[in-house]
Amino acid sequence: MRKLYTTLCLLGLATGAFAQASFSDNFDSYALNAYIGAVSPNWTTWSGATGGAEDAQAVNTQASSGTQSAYLMSTDPAGGPQDFVLPFGAQYTTGRFQYEMNMYVTSGQGAYFNFQANTTIGQLWAMECYMNNTGAFKLSNTGGTLLTGTYP
Repeated sequence: MRKLYTTLCLLGLATGAFAQASFSDNFDSYALNAYIGAVSPNWTTWSGATGGAEDAQAVNTQASSGTQSAYLMSTDPAGGPQDFVLPFGAQYTTGRFQYEMNMYVTSGQGAYFNFQANTTIGQLWAMECYMNNTGAFKLSNTGGTLLTGTYP
């Protein structure tokens, strides 16, 4: 079973010399046990079917700051069923990108997240982060492995 607790998502996208877009979310702002994709104007799921098996819930069982986090888990070794998605609204090909997140991965379990390269989900991956159950991680994209290391 894979358990992920996401407590802070902070995205900053700079698409030109002066143009800038950013996003920040605080999971404490959601009602306890609410399906985030169903109540948020920003989050959705891979299929767009919010409020069910693909969606993440706001829980109070683990948090880095505040009292709540987004909870994702899977009992399938291949991943899923939860596919919590934050659409960026456009395809970005230039500029700077900053992503920050605190994630709790239960000891002996693994985790995964990715960034899509297109606005249509499932066509092309800009970055995939595989965190296996031994504490090793790999960042890759369609061009191959970008970085490997360990996580606590």
